[in-house]
Amino acid sequence: VLNYTEAKNQEAVKVKLETNRKDWDSSETRLLAAPAIQFVTAASVLNTVSHRILMMYEQDLGKGNVYSQNHSLALAVFYQIANVVTEDWLICPSLRHFVSDCLETLASVVVSGTPGQAPKLLDILIQCPHLSPFLSAHFSPNINNNLEIVEIYRNICSLPDGDGALPFVLLSKVDMKNWLLSRPLIEDRSHIIKIIGGALAKTGHDPDSSREMLHGLHRRHLFEILKENRTHYTEILKLLLSLSERNQLDPNLWIDLLNSLSCSPGKFSLEYQDREERLSAVSDFVKSSMVINLAETAEVISDLTLHFNNERLQFGLYGLYPKYRPYVEALSTYFSLLGLQLVSGQLKMDRGALGARQLDAIWVTVEGLFGPWLFPLNSSARPSTANWIQKLTNESTILPPWIPGDSASATSIMNSFISCVRGMIDNDSHNVALSKLWTLYANQWAQAGVKDHIFGVIHPALAALEWSRFTPTQHDVDLMVKVMGMFLPSCHAFLGTIFVQIDWSLIIENSLIETSSKLFPALLCLLVKLSGEPNVRQSGKILSVLTEAENWSWDFVDPVKYEAIAQWFVMSIDCKCVVKHQERNPVDELTLRLFRSAAGFKQNIEDVNEEEVKKQKIWIKCSSKLLSSCGSKHKNFLSYNQPALHTTLRKILEDISSISLSDSLASSALVKDFLTVVNSNNASVLPGSALMVLQSWLNNQSGKSSALHSLLNQAGMAVNDIKLASNVIESVLEACFKDFEDDYEPAWGPVLDHISWPSGNRIQELLDQSVVSGHLLLLFAYISFKKPQCISSKEEQVLASSLLDWLRLLSQQPCQGMEPKLPLLYRLLVVLLQRQSAYSTDQSWVVSALVQFCDVLLTIADSSPGWGQNILGAIGLRSSTVISHKGKFLARALYIYLRMLINQDKTGLVEKELDEESSEKRKLILSSPEVKPQLEKISGFKSNKAFSGIYELIDWVITQTKDETNTLADVHLYIDQLVVNKLYLDLYLKIE
Repeated sequence: VLNYTEAKNQEAVKVKLETNRKDWDSSETRLLAAPAIQFVTAASVLNTVSHRILMMYEQDLGKGNVYSQNHSLALAVFYQIANVVTEDWLICPSLRHFVSDCLETLASVVVSGTPGQAPKLLDILIQCPHLSPFLSAHFSPNINNNLEIVEIYRNICSLPDGDGALPFVLLSKVDMKNWLLSRPLIEDRSHIIKIIGGALAKTGHDPDSSREMLHGLHRRHLFEILKENRTHYTEILKLLLSLSERNQLDPNLWIDLLNSLSCSPGKFSLEYQDREERLSAVSDFVKSSMVINLAETAEVISDLTLHFNNERLQFGLYGLYPKYRPYVEALSTYFSLLGLQLVSGQLKMDRGALGARQLDAIWVTVEGLFGPWLFPLNSSARPSTANWIQKLTNESTILPPWIPGDSASATSIMNSFISCVRGMIDNDSHNVALSKLWTLYANQWAQAGVKDHIFGVIHPALAALEWSRFTPTQHDVDLMVKVMGMFLPSCHAFLGTIFVQIDWSLIIENSLIETSSKLFPALLCLLVKLSGEPNVRQSGKILSVLTEAENWSWDFVDPVKYEAIAQWFVMSIDCKCVVKHQERNPVDELTLRLFRSAAGFKQNIEDVNEEEVKKQKIWIKCSSKLLSSCGSKHKNFLSYNQPALHTTLRKILEDISSISLSDSLASSALVKDFLTVVNSNNASVLPGSALMVLQSWLNNQSGKSSALHSLLNQAGMAVNDIKLASNVIESVLEACFKDFEDDYEPAWGPVLDHISWPSGNRIQELLDQSVVSGHLLLLFAYISFKKPQCISSKEEQVLASSLLDWLRLLSQQPCQGMEPKLPLLYRLLVVLLQRQSAYSTDQSWVVSALVQFCDVLLTIADSSPGWGQNILGAIGLRSSTVISHKGKFLARALYIYLRMLINQDKTGLVEKELDEESSEKRKLILSSPEVKPQLEKISGFKSNKAFSGIYELIDWVITQTKDETNTLADVHLYIDQLVVNKLYLDLYLKIE
């Protein structure tokens, strides 16, 4: 495929071509034309006149008359020719040659060597710049005439923009170095500086190519003045600041200042050095400097501080960087030079060591220098800001030192500041520089409202310092606590970075008792809170500090401060850490151990004081809350880690034991806290595990333990779940009657005094649950509690009826472990019936209750395991029997004894029938179908090896049953004789 574009006649191009051709023809004609006759005539006359005058002046010179009349005449001719020669003359080559030859001859003879001609010649060149190729070489300012130099410099610098060649050529004729050597007046030098300042402003921030050479001369002259006489240092500095403020200064002027101050042209550069190289060059220069003018440096820093402080207040809504962005790199290097000079100069004055007072002064000065660039403006500085800033911001607003886009520039200033700080740290004999830096950080940057882009510059720069040399004072530690108390995650991470580098063990060794009361609570707060920071945990460096801290003496941490830390700890830490599992972070483990150590747990309980007991109570509360929280949030986690959960629960209970031994009064609060674990989410395994571990722990507790008493006092009302409450009370009651290796002899009286019973529906629910679960000790305790409160036989009758109902239910559904406890209910029911027999008018009810009780006993005596139980027992999943041979024997023996007390028709008690045939009636009862088979079974037990240990007891039962003197009042003694220390050894069976 062929592509083509149609050619068209372009009228605009055609017209332009024709115009150019005409201009070319015109120029060619004019250049080739012969010079006009008047030009030829004038040139001829001038040539003759000038040669004649020069010959006459030559004769005068021979006579030694330098400034004769002919000399003046020659000068007049020179200026006349220069004034009348126009550019038209120079078009013609021949005339151009004449003008060049004539003017150069006159200038070389009478102008160059004549003082005071430079200003006139400058005027000619300004008016007739076309003559500059012929006259510039003869422009020679008189360096001995200060006024002439100043005037010439002003005139050259005021030349209009255009071709920069002429001003450059003329200015290069000013021998600035030799003029300065002639020691001009300070006012004249200042005039030149001002003139150069105007020229620099004219050149602007980015010099145009046409002014580059001229600009270079201005820079050179300015710093030649500074090099020759340092009295103008401040003046030049203010000039640079003023121009920078208006953004009219080439940034290289600041580099020129650095090169001038370091007496090393080319040492510093923006184009060929990066930031680190410039700072390194500054450091090398300061180290090699033999003499430093401290007063001059301090004055310069003062001027800079004042200037930029004012700038920040007037224009610094977003910091100084938007306004001074082009100059930041150069200024940062300059600031570093000044700061290091201040440090080095003081070192030389103090002969190699900075004292605390000197360092304080240096720090204040350096902080003031960098403050406007690096520090946010808080609300206290707001009234000093410009009105427009106040109108655009709220009263509580913190004005940032820079915006995100200026972070690179801020990094440059920050690195400069750090270089000065390093200079102080390296020569700090009292280790206070880092302390001052931390104080500065805490007061200026660690504030609410400071943005992350600020911390993104500050933190990397500060973290690069050697914080291992930091020896914090109590004030520094207090500031750390203050920072940790604010919601500043970035600051917390940075604090963690420096915290782990500090040798805290050394600080603790050197701490005084007066300060320890503040130091240790602060350290505990920092260790606990920093351990929760993600960056600190990830680095792992805090592990060694936590390990050491576990062995520190935490006696100085009072309970109030410990509790404050504990509240934060429970709310912030991962609750799963309370249980040891494979994925648990070592930091969490050590933090828990540290927190427990700070509570004051000791091997020797006698060494524990009252304050430590209070802290230990807080520790138990924390552990319980963490477990409860874990039960609510991480149910599956606890299911997978039940062995570890049991270990944790056991440790909590062991701590409760330890605390209770130190202070028995504390056990109530401790138990209350632990029961919150039992009350946790029923959907998790935590409540069941807590009960299981509690039951196991109770096996090792003495009955006189205050913890057991507190459990009795609170379990019935504090445990929400009825089944768990019943289990807890029953387990504690069992523990109260354990045969423990101490002098304590358990008794029901003191135990009952410690139990608190719920009221209303809850007590009935608790009793019903106890019947279902076979918690007979609880039932016995309740009846024993209610019995003294009965004010009539009717009320006792109700108790007896309830107890009889419970026994009936228990006989139908026996539970594991209830057998040894049944004698308690047997005996209690018998006692209640005895009282009814003695005091109640309703004797028929007593007989009816006894008959029912006998039925219950016979049910128990004849009970046998079901087929399901036998099968499960056969494969080892459960016991095949609930009621043992001893339990059945007791029920049968008691049945026979009670049945013998009731007449044959079951209408009354034999002992209350007033007739002479009672003996015969007893014999009839003994031979009745209800008694005789049961008595034969008991007799048959003697041939059963299962009863080999109680043969004598069997004989006693048979004998006692046949005793005609038996009465209802003897039944409880009969039970005691059978049970206590014979059939069963359990201590709760001993009833006084």
